[in-house]
Amino acid sequence: ANGFSKFIINILEGPDHQIYMPSDSLVYVLNPALTKLKTIETVSNYKSSIWFAHSLVDKSGQIWIGSINDGLQLIDTRGILPVHFDKSKGLSGNSIWGLMEDHQNQLWIGIAWNYPDKTGYVNRLNITGNRVADYTVVLDTPIVNMYAAIEDHKKRIWLGLYGKGIYVLDLSANTVAVLSDAQGILPWGTAIFEDSRHQVWLGQPNGLVLMDSSLQIIQQFSEFAQGKESAVVKIREDAKQQVWIATKGNGIYKIDSARSLIQHFGPDQGHAGSEVNGFDLDNSGWPWIAT
Repeated sequence: ANGFSKFIINILEGPDHQIYMPSDSLVYVLNPALTKLKTIETVSNYKSSIWFAHSLVDKSGQIWIGSINDGLQLIDTRGILPVHFDKSKGLSGNSIWGLMEDHQNQLWIGIAWNYPDKTGYVNRLNITGNRVADYTVVLDTPIVNMYAAIEDHKKRIWLGLYGKGIYVLDLSANTVAVLSDAQGILPWGTAIFEDSRHQVWLGQPNGLVLMDSSLQIIQQFSEFAQGKESAVVKIREDAKQQVWIATKGNGIYKIDSARSLIQHFGPDQGHAGSEVNGFDLDNSGWPWIAT
């Protein structure tokens, strides 16, 4: 009835303040006045669903979308036709499970465990035109999935790797710190976010961990998740330094700036469901939720 016929997996606000919503095979675009909905057909080697997994808006305003079986889609918000990247155009694999842009405008991607080599990697891409000119394998260790990645204010790279924990890469010092069971961190990170105070929030299947910039735990929260089916999937901060936590099966939580009050939003508060697939705060501070 409202124009949506596909499964929404993420929500992003573009530089044009339009809301972009990747689905399982196309991208919905809603104008700022919320009066016009259009779709962008993506480029794919598949006739059926291509199952987008992760997406981001880069510093130039372009939207990158990774799929679990068909590589990368590049959506130019100026209206240029989408560009498709896969192994035939230089990627090391077609199953993309994490995206991040660093301060040098290079795109980092997680190539998930796949056949025939049965391993995955973290790659840093060098893209020229509509091809991946080359890529750097960032870690020597193979991975299964990269669920999350950020670059912090010190230009360190935080990677949430399934089964291995949180890797913190300082490329200038050529060091890698691994946060896992020994530090009270589960061996996979489902979301990573640095707030305006330079504190890092780590989403876990069993809750949330707040760390300072020296990699020390400030606080652990267990209110948000109750197993992998309700893991923390997205973390955002608003202009009041309130932190919003989206979970896979337990709705949305909001933590006040003093970390003393936690509010829960779910079906009882009018949401369509508890399983959150996409979440973002727009330029005006309004939360957008895909369930």
